[in-house]
Amino acid sequence: MIDFSPLTTTVKTLVQAPWGDLSLARPWWLLVWVVLLPVGLSLFSPRTRPQLWMPRTEALRALPAGPGVLWWVVARVLLLVSLALGVFALAGPQAKGQPDPGSMEGIDIAVVLDVSGSMRAADFKPKDRLHVAKSLIADHVFTRKQDRISLVVFAAEAVTQTPLTHDTRMLNTILEGVRTGVLKDGTAIGDATAMGVNRLRDSEAVSKALILVTDGDNNAGTLSPEKAASLAETFGVRIFPILVGRGGRVPMPQGTDFLGSPRYVYVNVPTNPTLLKHMALTSKGQFFSAESPDELKRSLQQILEEMDKTKLQSGPMLRRPIPLYPFFMLLSLLALLLHLALSSTRASSIP
Repeated sequence: MIDFSPLTTTVKTLVQAPWGDLSLARPWWLLVWVVLLPVGLSLFSPRTRPQLWMPRTEALRALPAGPGVLWWVVARVLLLVSLALGVFALAGPQAKGQPDPGSMEGIDIAVVLDVSGSMRAADFKPKDRLHVAKSLIADHVFTRKQDRISLVVFAAEAVTQTPLTHDTRMLNTILEGVRTGVLKDGTAIGDATAMGVNRLRDSEAVSKALILVTDGDNNAGTLSPEKAASLAETFGVRIFPILVGRGGRVPMPQGTDFLGSPRYVYVNVPTNPTLLKHMALTSKGQFFSAESPDELKRSLQQILEEMDKTKLQSGPMLRRPIPLYPFFMLLSLLALLLHLALSSTRASSIP
């Protein structure tokens, strides 16, 4: 069955939005109208009109134009309208949609992502740990539009990328740019967890969750993971660690060969699932492994959905642009079809 909901939304937006809200994403396409102007004038040239030459035409010329000439004009007007609407659609017309609600029922979530050098290990060859971790976050956390989410990244030190926000588009954009090698190398799980807790400490939400995505071996920082887990429990933050990595000897990228393909050397990169399970137990959370994506998706989403919701303020109301090109492209197509229908019947140039 054909889904007409996008077109319905477009038409509704076009009707409700003030004309001052309309804008063009690619206005330079309107320059094509400069070319269309002489083309349009040529369509109405007398030489293009249907003609029937006879030996003596003075009397025929004195006769009034018949309905065929009118249909001929209408057909060419439709062709010109079709071209003009098609160009306008290519210019990307858009209007501001209805404001997003200023508050939603949800929970507050801090995502704490490990970007240390060990996350380059290609356990999931050819994908490395960081790639898998970012995919898990994008698929299972940043799809939750009703919750406020903060992003913290860490290696030997922790850095807040975003405060709590409903803007999942911004979160995904920032997440795409996250990479290893930017922060001093190391894995400060305790310090990073404490920073995530700090992002949630003053939250008015009833339920607060900290999703820790790491390979699970703490070797840097000043605060122990156990102490950070106790701090989370004090502020009512439940920790949900997700272990990314198998541990032991794993392939680590080391340059490329003469064909440009990545070379790997096997090194010992330990993981520490016991530590992560202890942090989850202390804070009344739950431990997960990236090696079981189906269980992770099912269980984590279920747990987050069952947590008590709070009406959360999302800041200033946003009005996202809604593309209108499907509507104008449809009008262009309809005008073209009418032109073709008339050109082969009433407006045909063949006597």
